[in-house]
Amino acid sequence: MKNNLRCGFTKREQTAIALNCVIVIFEIIALIISFMGRGLAIMVFFTQESNTLLMVSSLIYLVYKFSGKKLPKWVMFSRYVTTLLTAVTFVVVLLILVPMSIPYPGAVKHLILGGANPFMHIACPVISFISFVFYEEKYKPTFKDNVLAALPPVVYGIVTVILNYLYILDGPYPFLRVHNQPVRVSVFFFVVILGGGFLFGMIIRKLKCKR
Repeated sequence: MKNNLRCGFTKREQTAIALNCVIVIFEIIALIISFMGRGLAIMVFFTQESNTLLMVSSLIYLVYKFSGKKLPKWVMFSRYVTTLLTAVTFVVVLLILVPMSIPYPGAVKHLILGGANPFMHIACPVISFISFVFYEEKYKPTFKDNVLAALPPVVYGIVTVILNYLYILDGPYPFLRVHNQPVRVSVFFFVVILGGGFLFGMIIRKLKCKR
């Protein structure tokens, strides 16, 4: 593909740059909304943590693109990891939190449209997936990359479950409240979510390698 003579980027690169710019803008708006609502306490949620990391990875990607330097492998790895983490957020919201919220009036609407949720639960995860898989530089994540990318949800899950068990933390998600449900239910959600993280990473890895 020939370079665009005016800006030095191919059309594919321009699209990736534009999508990452949108991610950064959306994430800044979402973080402002989040902090205005609950302050730093909002960072206990995996949603905010994963989306903050996504914003950072997109910023680093943009800095390297505009610097004219070749993208190091670690930059693309960070894009892979954060795309996976926000994919976990997206799927957990749609397949676990939304069904659990149906009995409560207004809860589903809040999960999708409330506060920063449209950005963090839906828009940014989807945009990052499209950008990374279809428009960003060639990068073939390895099986080792897949395992490493799936570790953050594991660490988050272990830490929050322990804190819930010790009554230091309440939730912040319903399935983390180990004292409010049978042990088998906690184990089920832990295996499903963390195993799902590895599966999502594998799917993203396969799609990226094919591209």
